[in-house]
Amino acid sequence: MKICIMTTVHEPFDVRIFHKEAKTLVNAGHEVVLIAPSEVKEQVRDEIRIIGLPRYKRRLFRPLNWINILWIGLQQKADAYHFHDIELLPIGILIKMLLRKCVVYDVHEHIELKVLNKEWIPKILRRPISSFIKWFEPFLAQYMSAIVIVMENQRRKFAHIGCPIVTLYNFPKKDLFSSIHSKKGDSQNIIFVGGLSVTRGALILGEIMNWVVKKHPDASLLIAGKFDTLDTEKRMLECFKKYHIEDHLKFLGYIPHDELKRYLNQARVGIFPLQPTSEYPMECQCLPTKLFEYMACEIPIVGSKMPALEEVMRDLNCGILVEPTDPKKHAEAIIYLLDNPRVAKQMGENGRRAFLERCNWEAISDRLVNLYREVLRC
Repeated sequence: MKICIMTTVHEPFDVRIFHKEAKTLVNAGHEVVLIAPSEVKEQVRDEIRIIGLPRYKRRLFRPLNWINILWIGLQQKADAYHFHDIELLPIGILIKMLLRKCVVYDVHEHIELKVLNKEWIPKILRRPISSFIKWFEPFLAQYMSAIVIVMENQRRKFAHIGCPIVTLYNFPKKDLFSSIHSKKGDSQNIIFVGGLSVTRGALILGEIMNWVVKKHPDASLLIAGKFDTLDTEKRMLECFKKYHIEDHLKFLGYIPHDELKRYLNQARVGIFPLQPTSEYPMECQCLPTKLFEYMACEIPIVGSKMPALEEVMRDLNCGILVEPTDPKKHAEAIIYLLDNPRVAKQMGENGRRAFLERCNWEAISDRLVNLYREVLRC
């Protein structure tokens, strides 16, 4: 069957969209076309045809791509359309009406909560926009042929919908971490992978490292990711300067998906200091891929206590969870692991074992294939 994957937000080689879902569908024998913002108008990579949309620097112009993606999508005459952005829900309904084809909505996060912390949205508009999305998303989603979610805690808002709902966790691909070659040596590197924002703990990283460096002067924080805003970057750097520990901070920037393992292999501890907000409670948070990437590379985790993470780590003993807003607690957990290498090694091995056995993309990829078998009646 021919499947058309559509996004106006994500880049074409997004880990979840391209490396996991698109490749899985190709390996299952489907023809896959991916439409996404790109500098290249058209290309083929790993048997996936990629059609580029214009990249607009300002969000104000992004709606222009809604017309582009509808026109290009209609031309594909695919058997199914799989889209990844809430703004494309109306496009999905139009395609279903015009072509009588299956449409699948892939929900990456609790968007109605996420907008409440978006600094680029004026504060006065955030709550009205959130309220609108809370109604808009499930209302339009009822016309979908199927829904894909990343965490079980997303399921309840689509409970009234009769279509199939499949959970595809953001587990890393097993083949990417099939072998690991640790280069930790005597280093005391701590690593943070992913986007940096206030909610993800960017502003307490300086306080955490201040406590760590007092006990371990050779410790360094490696950051593989980008800031969500210039203001977040400025405030975080000011915190490191305040404690005179700028030399203990190493920015790696964005690391391509297939190169990340090299940097993870240099770290002794992986951290995830997620912060709660009144608008975005911990019980609604989704698990980021970074946690499982730490596990895949035998790195013990120090993270914030959150229901989803506690559920995963309860029986694994692959890290330490602490109170989210207490930087000293995060630091104490890191120091404990640095001071007790045998304990850290055992936790890392436990995480690696769990990754190999069940917390990898290959272990759940059949869910996507079976979903399409169901909706396409293959």
